[in-house]
Amino acid sequence: MAKASRAGARAGAPLAWLTGLVVGFSLFAGTVTAAQAAPVQRETYVVRVIDGDTFQISGGVKVRVRNFDTPELRRYECPEEKQLARAATIAARQILQGKSVALSITGKDRYGRLVADVTLHEDGSDIDFTEAMMAQGHGAPWDYGHEPQPDWCASRSADAGTPLWQRVLGAIAG
Repeated sequence: MAKASRAGARAGAPLAWLTGLVVGFSLFAGTVTAAQAAPVQRETYVVRVIDGDTFQISGGVKVRVRNFDTPELRRYECPEEKQLARAATIAARQILQGKSVALSITGKDRYGRLVADVTLHEDGSDIDFTEAMMAQGHGAPWDYGHEPQPDWCASRSADAGTPLWQRVLGAIAG
C-alpha cells in the first residue's frame, strides 16, 4: 500500500506544480501591471546626452524621453534628418547636460532604457524637457510603440508637400 500511495502522490505532483506556477505567474503579472500604472519618481542628474530624446543618468542608466521623438542621429534616412538630429542633440545638451532632473518613470523600452517624463529644476522653477525642446522646434510628439515614428524626410499632404525636415528647420530658424 505504501508503494501505491507514493505513486499516486507522484502522479499528482506535476498538477500541483503546474497549479502553483499558474497562480505564481498570475500574482507576478498583477504586480507588473500595478507598477506600470503608477509612475516611479526619481531625482537624479544627467551625465551625458546621447541624442535629442535619450540621455544617461548617474549609474550609467539610459533614459528615453516618453511621448517625444527627435530625428535619428545614427540611423538617419536623409541628410536633412542627420542635420536635424545634430541640432536636437546640441539643444538637448544645452538643456540637460549636468543638470538635476526629476524622472517620472513609466517603464522600459525594448532596448532596456527607462522611459520617463523629464522635468528640470532650474532657477527655482520646474521646466518640462519635452515642452522646452518642442518650443525650440526640436522633435515631435510621439506615442512610442503605439504610433508610427515620425518620418523626418517624407512630405506631408497637410503642409502642401513641404517635407517635415523643412518645417522643423523653419521653426528653428524662425
